[in-house]
Amino acid sequence: YNALKKIQTTSGAQIDKVARASLKGNVDATPAFNQFRATIEKMGGKLNDKGKLEFDVMSDVYGQAKNQKNLLPVIERVEAMGNNPSALALHNTKRWLYDFVYNKNAGGKAGLTGPAEKAIKKLAADINEQLKGISTPYDKVNTAYSDATGALDDLGESRAQMLAEAQ
Repeated sequence: YNALKKIQTTSGAQIDKVARASLKGNVDATPAFNQFRATIEKMGGKLNDKGKLEFDVMSDVYGQAKNQKNLLPVIERVEAMGNNPSALALHNTKRWLYDFVYNKNAGGKAGLTGPAEKAIKKLAADINEQLKGISTPYDKVNTAYSDATGALDDLGESRAQMLAEAQ
């Protein structure tokens, strides 16, 4: 655990600096953004003419005010960026999404559950895929961070499962 946490902390501290130095040009984010839009639609949501996210009474998150509220800034950011943002803007959005999911002060943990949380995590993972191959230094530090974070998440889930089974 401690070794993974050290890798995560070290690479996390480096990633923004490396991103600023090495992520140049624009990225076609259409696949990631369209997938997110489709996920919102499958959940029963849509943007109305005024740009407000609305959910059908039969939607997966109908009546879940926190999930609905937390999805709105994400879809607004996706729409504001367009499908061809700068690589650095895409990296910053990925970081913002992970912060949003994992930091309860940013809306996460305390407000996101089920399909809404999964949709945002999937968008962040899809953006991560779109950024691969743009810069070798970025890929290296990003992979270290992603692998350590994934392993720590897996450990957390395993621990939670063990505690649940022990009860």
